[in-house]
Amino acid sequence: LNNNPKNLLNSVFLLKIKLLYMQKFIGTGVALITPFKKDLSIDFLALAKLVEFNIINGINYLVINGTTGESATISKKERRKIIEVVATTNQGRLPLVLGIGGNNTTSVIEEILSEDLSHIDAILSVTPYYNKPTQEGFYRHFEAIAKASPKPIILYNVPGRTSKNMEPSTTIRLANNFSNIIAIKEGVFFKESKASCFRVKIAPLTSEGIIEKLPLLF
Repeated sequence: LNNNPKNLLNSVFLLKIKLLYMQKFIGTGVALITPFKKDLSIDFLALAKLVEFNIINGINYLVINGTTGESATISKKERRKIIEVVATTNQGRLPLVLGIGGNNTTSVIEEILSEDLSHIDAILSVTPYYNKPTQEGFYRHFEAIAKASPKPIILYNVPGRTSKNMEPSTTIRLANNFSNIIAIKEGVFFKESKASCFRVKIAPLTSEGIIEKLPLLF
C-alpha cells in the first residue's frame, strides 16, 4: 500500500465488496451431477429430485455445469435446460454457481454474455487447459473475463486436469485488481497457496468446494 491513504481507501473498499459477495458462499457447495436415462438423454426429473435432496439436507450452495456434471460433453441446449430445471426447483433458496470456463478467452466471454444469468449468483471459471499459458497468460485470461462478467467470479485452479498450475502470485494479483474475483477453488491445495490466499482479499476453497475462512488481512 506504500502508506498512501488513497490506496488504503481503495483497498478497504475493494475488500468490503469482496466480503459482500463472499457471504453467499460460506459453507459447503455441491457440484451437481447430471443424471442420464438409459438412452443417454438427461433425466431432468431425477435432476430436480437431486437438487431438492441437497437443499433439504443442509447444503449451502449449488454448482451447475462443473466437471462432475459432465460439462465437457453437455450441449448448449442441454446446459440451458439444466440451468432452467435447477433454478426452477431451487426457487431462490440457495445461491447458484455456474461453471463457464475454457481455453479460448473470447469464447468464454461470449458464453458468459449470451447466457441467462438472472438466477446465477457467481461463475466458476477453470484455468485454460491444454494451451499451458504463462502466468501472465493466466492473468490476461481472467482479466478479460473479470472485465466482461456481470457476476462474481470464482477461479478454479486444477493443474491435474489442465496440465498447468496458476501460481499464488498470479492469484494474488488478480484478487488485488478485480473486486468481482471473490474466491478460488484449489484442486491442489499446497500450504503456500493457502497462506498466500489468506494474505489477500480472496477466499480459498478446498477441492471439495468448502470455503474455509474469510480473509480479513491484506
